[in-house]
Amino acid sequence: MKKNRSIIFLIFLAVFVYQATTAQAAKPKEEKKDKSEEAKPGKKNEYTGYKTNRDPFGLPDSLSKLLTQDESKDIKAVSAVKIPSITLQGIISSQGMRQVIINNNVLKIGEYVGDFEIKDILQDRVILFYKGKEYTVTR
Repeated sequence: MKKNRSIIFLIFLAVFVYQATTAQAAKPKEEKKDKSEEAKPGKKNEYTGYKTNRDPFGLPDSLSKLLTQDESKDIKAVSAVKIPSITLQGIISSQGMRQVIINNNVLKIGEYVGDFEIKDILQDRVILFYKGKEYTVTR
């Protein structure tokens, strides 16, 4: 039993020495830098990113340059669309007739709330259609 332990220990030691020597040989040698490139003793390396006015949620500068002015105008125009105040007050469903009460008006499928057309009335929501897009209004 002692003989087995000593053999295992010697094998472990040999593997450890082998790993240590090959790892040291694989490390690249560091080039000597000029003393002028080294940090001066009185100067500290400081993080200066907080001093910039960069928007952390905006596009990176490299991508924002790719966005042309015409595209940015289109994006602003889409976001400027005002949606009228729509208050879903109730849904009426009886024997094939579905109606909805929106802004104190009783309406059915195909009628309009402002510029929004009522496309469908379901049990818990109303689907509106405006300029090629569908919008869902829930209670």
